[in-house]
Amino acid sequence: MVNMSMGGGSSAIAPEEQSNRSCEKRSKKSNTSSSTCCGCFSMDGHYSEDEEDIEKRTLREEARSWANNFERLLRHNVGQKVFQEFLQAQFSDENLRFWIEAEKYLNMTEEERMKRAKSLYEDFVSSISPCEVSLDAYHRNQIEKEMDTAPKNLFKNAQDYIYCLMYRDCFPRFLKSKLYKRLCR
Repeated sequence: MVNMSMGGGSSAIAPEEQSNRSCEKRSKKSNTSSSTCCGCFSMDGHYSEDEEDIEKRTLREEARSWANNFERLLRHNVGQKVFQEFLQAQFSDENLRFWIEAEKYLNMTEEERMKRAKSLYEDFVSSISPCEVSLDAYHRNQIEKEMDTAPKNLFKNAQDYIYCLMYRDCFPRFLKSKLYKRLCR
C-alpha cells in the first residue's frame, strides 16, 4: 500500500527531522520532561493525533485538487505513487514509468543521456520490449533516428504523446476508482 504522507520539496533535513529538532530545542528551553514538548510532535518521532488529522485533511484536499489538474497529480509524490498503484492494478503502469523516466532524462547531462538513451529505448520504446509503451510508428521512428546523438529532447514528443494517452484514458478511470475516492474521503 502507498505511504500517504505528504511528499514534496527537498531539503537537507527531512521535515520530520526539522520538526523534531525544533521540538527538542523548545523542550530543552522549557526543561520539560514530557515526551511531547509542544503537543505537535512526539519526541519519539510519532505524530500526535492532531497532526495526523491535519495531514489527512491536507492530503484529502490535495487529492481532490487532482480531479481538475492531471499535471499536479503527476508532480505530487503521493499522487504519482497512488496513480501508479492504480495503473499496476490495471496492468498498465508502463506508460507512467516511461513518463517518469523521460522526465528524468530531460534533466540529465549529455554524458548521462548518452548512457541512458539506449536503455530507455530498450525498456519502453522497442517493439520487443517487455514494457513497451503505446507509441505510434511516427514517434517510435523519430526516437530511432536520433538515438546515436541522444539529444535532450529525444523522448520529449513521445513523452507528451504518452501524457495525452494517460490523460484521456487512464486518468478518468483513476478518478472513478475506489482508490481515489478513498483518498478524497
